[in-house]
Amino acid sequence: MIERHRAAWEAYQVAPEDISHPETVAADQETYDALTALLSTACSSRFGALALLGHLQWWLAEEEPNAGAFGDDWHAARARVGDLALFLGEPMTPVMLEPGPSAVPLGAIAAGIVARMVLNDRRAPRLGCV
Repeated sequence: MIERHRAAWEAYQVAPEDISHPETVAADQETYDALTALLSTACSSRFGALALLGHLQWWLAEEEPNAGAFGDDWHAARARVGDLALFLGEPMTPVMLEPGPSAVPLGAIAAGIVARMVLNDRRAPRLGCV
């Protein structure tokens, strides 16, 4: 899942800037689908949890200027980072502890992600972050 999200993100970075261009539309959709899958993927090992934590921290830092465009997925990613940090015994940074301006309870966000997967006829996510 991490590899899929990273590849989708990289493809979007080099897609044409015209948001109506078919290549850009496809790259944007794949990035969205990959993020949805990534946020709903369970980690089956400590290594997988560390890999996911590192990837999400990288992505949040890269995309911070565009946070508003991600809506609830942005808040879900931040919550997932906090959850993984607690699970792994990592210290929580102030950024992890600050609620966003429109923070939504994680349960509602998670329910939305699952609902989107069902609506898009996606299979249940497989266990394992990597």
